[in-house]
Amino acid sequence: MERTQIKFSKLPDRITAGEELYGEIDIVITEKLGPSTLVINLLGRESIKLRTAEENSPVCSDSIEVSSFFNEEVKNNWGNLSKGKSSVNFLIELKKTLPASCEATNFNDTGKIFYVLKAKLISNSVKIATTKFPIIILPRVKGTRSKEINLQLSRSCFNNGSLLLFFIVDRLFWKLSDKFFAEVFINSNNCKAQINTIIYELWKKITLRDKKERLEQWNSIIVRKNESISLSKGGALLDEGKIHVEIDLPEFEDKINNNVSTKGELFACEYYLRIRAVGRRYCFRVDGFVDIPIVFTNY
Repeated sequence: MERTQIKFSKLPDRITAGEELYGEIDIVITEKLGPSTLVINLLGRESIKLRTAEENSPVCSDSIEVSSFFNEEVKNNWGNLSKGKSSVNFLIELKKTLPASCEATNFNDTGKIFYVLKAKLISNSVKIATTKFPIIILPRVKGTRSKEINLQLSRSCFNNGSLLLFFIVDRLFWKLSDKFFAEVFINSNNCKAQINTIIYELWKKITLRDKKERLEQWNSIIVRKNESISLSKGGALLDEGKIHVEIDLPEFEDKINNNVSTKGELFACEYYLRIRAVGRRYCFRVDGFVDIPIVFTNY
C-alpha cells in the first residue's frame, strides 16, 4: 500500500547562524486524511572549530569548540487534506551566535555544524509520514557569512598551486528591492601569479509555482574589472587583493517578469554569482571560476 510522502524541495544546503532558514516541502497524499498537522523540527548537536585567517593572530588563535542542543519547531494546521500533491512553506530564524571575543574580521571555519531538519505529518494523532534533511550551519561573524573558494590553476601552477578567494556577503536572503553586496579577498598558495582581471557574473534561474517548472533561462553580466594584482606570497590575506562589488538586483526584475509564462505565477528566483579570475604566470594563462549560490525569494 502506498504511503503519504514528504519531500524537502527547496532548501539551502548551508545557512548562517542568526539568519532565517526558508524552506519548501512537497507532500504527496496517497490517502484521504482528516484534520492534519505538519510539524517541522530543527534538531542537532553542533561542534564549532574556528581559526583566524592569519596564523599568528592573537584573537581566537586556538580552536574553539562549542557543543549544545538546539530545537526549533514550526507547526502548520492544515485542516482537512484531500488526496493529491500539496506544498507548505516555513521560516525558521536561527539565533546561535559566537562568543564576542571571537568576532574577528577574517575567519575561516575549519569545523562544520551539522543539523537535521525533520518533518512529520500527523493526522488524528497518527503519524502519517516523516522525512529528514541534513544541513550545515556556518558561524555568524560580525553579521557576515564567509566561504572559502579554491580555484585550481592547473595549467600554470603545477606544484599544489591554487588561487584562494575568500568570499564575504552581508546577508543570505534578498528581495528585489535590495542590493547584493560582496567582498572578495585574494591570496596565493605556493604560486607566483599575476591576476589581471576579476569578473563578476550574475546568473539567474526561475521557478514557477503551478507545475514547479524550472526555466533554465540564464542571463549574465560583467560587474567589475580590477587592475593587476600581483600574488607573490601565500598564507595571509593580501590587503591589496580586497575587491568590493555591489549589484543592483531590481534591474533584473523586468527580465524576470518577461520570462515568466502568464499561465504560471512566479514562485522563486535563484541567483548564482560566478567569480572568474584571469591572469598569467610567466607565459602561461591563469584562469578559473566558481559559482556561489545566492538564496533569493520574492516573498
